[in-house]
Amino acid sequence: MSDSLKKLLTEFKYLEQNSANIKNDSIFLAYPGESNDGRNYIPEAINNGAGAIIYDPLGFEWDKKWKLPNMPIKNLKENISSIASEFYNNPSKKINLIGITGTNGKTSTAFWLTQCLENLERKANIISTIGYGSINQLKPSINTTPDGVKIQSIINYFLLEDVQDVCLEVSSHGIDQGRVTGLDFNVRLFTNLSRDHLDYHDSIESYAEIKKNFLLDAKKGNLVINIDDPLGKKIFQESKLNKSKKISFGIENLATLQAKNLTLEKYKTKFDLIYRRKIYKLEVAVQGVYNIYNILAVIGSLVSLGYQIENIRPILKILDSVPGRSEEVKTEIDKCPKVIIDYAHTPDALKNILNSLEKLPYKNLNIVFGCGGNRDRGKRKEMALIANQFADYVIVTSDNPRNEEPMQIIDDICLNLEVPYLAIENREIAIKEVLKKANVNDLILIAGKGHETYQEINGVKKDFSDKLIAKKYLNKYFGVKN
Repeated sequence: MSDSLKKLLTEFKYLEQNSANIKNDSIFLAYPGESNDGRNYIPEAINNGAGAIIYDPLGFEWDKKWKLPNMPIKNLKENISSIASEFYNNPSKKINLIGITGTNGKTSTAFWLTQCLENLERKANIISTIGYGSINQLKPSINTTPDGVKIQSIINYFLLEDVQDVCLEVSSHGIDQGRVTGLDFNVRLFTNLSRDHLDYHDSIESYAEIKKNFLLDAKKGNLVINIDDPLGKKIFQESKLNKSKKISFGIENLATLQAKNLTLEKYKTKFDLIYRRKIYKLEVAVQGVYNIYNILAVIGSLVSLGYQIENIRPILKILDSVPGRSEEVKTEIDKCPKVIIDYAHTPDALKNILNSLEKLPYKNLNIVFGCGGNRDRGKRKEMALIANQFADYVIVTSDNPRNEEPMQIIDDICLNLEVPYLAIENREIAIKEVLKKANVNDLILIAGKGHETYQEINGVKKDFSDKLIAKKYLNKYFGVKN
């Protein structure tokens, strides 16, 4: 980074990428984005009081009428995170930063790791799909991994609040778009890889390569890797970090941390943890084999930070459920169907949650789900085939159709369903219908949106919560009648 850029960054109070947020004493970062070119908003930024402009010069000419400090930076988009890091005086170097990447399990791992750190008397925060901040007081997130400026600004804010540890979900989009290039990670963690985001990445191989590059970029710090996953095993073998800096975990394969003899109970799981030739009897307040992988990831991260298994063991018994992840809809009703909401929006995630639920006592397992619009169409068939394996009855509905025709998405799914089903475009009516038909001893999974409090249709986000809608109709059909 040039001295002139460093000097410019010290002369202003604010750094912004959105011209609407510009105020006096701001630097505006202008570059071509996916749908808009930020350089077209330079006049608006100037009118709003921008004190300087940093812009990408490719295919663009600075207007001489704009009389304010300006600096052209080639490939600005790829350098945003590094520029923001310099602006905020490199906040990630002053905090324990744990970066969690993988297709599934990022949110649960980040949430439980943050909770464990708090129970170990650390001040820990999260930056995640479900929000950022303290897990008891989350602020809403727009993306799983915020943009390069926002992420540096959040970490800087955490520092001012005396936060010691930050658990950050690192998405493939975030890696590919350079949002995390200016961050200094103490731990890089890999959960697993399965089909997702193929609307963005050319292929599963391209998707895997992006994850791999992030994990192998570790020049220092620690790696915590699921080696039951083929990509994880490859990354672990290729990493040039010292052996002491790498922790593997798994159930099937011999690993630094290995879970054996799993006993799955209604609200908890017991297993033997093998670590350094010693067996530890563990009990965790989570269900499902897939969640044991998340717990192993948590333990691996804590061990990499220097914590002992004996100190970790008791806090695993008191973990809270993660918002929108295998979350039971709680009511005051004595007898009603058990309703679970879950963020499962990939084939692998749907299969994992259904595998877990199948072990619970119920009469019928009914599913409400859809698939997101303007996303990988190939997974619609896969998710229908998974529903065939587990469901007694399915209602296919809208997820976030975005700018795609909702009934086209629904038809793509229904084409591959073999179990009894209904197609209902309106998600609230779909939830109403599944509860109207349900028996008190049925189990209902509402999948795809989890914690989300909106539904995106034709580019507009409208208030919508699976949990609140489910509660509404549970009370209507199973509540006390006056």
